[in-house]
Amino acid sequence: MGHERWVYLWADGVYSGLRAEDERLSALVVIGVNERSQKRFLALKEGYPATRHQRCQVHKIANVLNYLPTAVQPKAEQAIAQI
Repeated sequence: MGHERWVYLWADGVYSGLRAEDERLSALVVIGVNERSQKRFLALKEGYPATRHQRCQVHKIANVLNYLPTAVQPKAEQAIAQI
C-alpha cells in the first residue's frame, strides 16, 4: 500500500459518546482514495481536546452549494457525490 498514489484524502475527527473527565473523546481519521477509486483507511490517532470542531460533510457540502448560482447547484452536487 505504500506505493499507491492517493488522489483524494479525507482527514476527519470522529467523536464518540465517551467522555474523559470534562472532555469528549475523539479520534483523528485519515481515509484515502487511490487511482483505482478504492477507499482505504490510512491512519487513526487519538484526538486532542484543542482540535477545532468542523461541520459534518453534509453541512459542508450544503454550505459550498449555497455559494454557487442556483442554476449550477444540481450539477455541482452530482459532481461532488462522485468523489
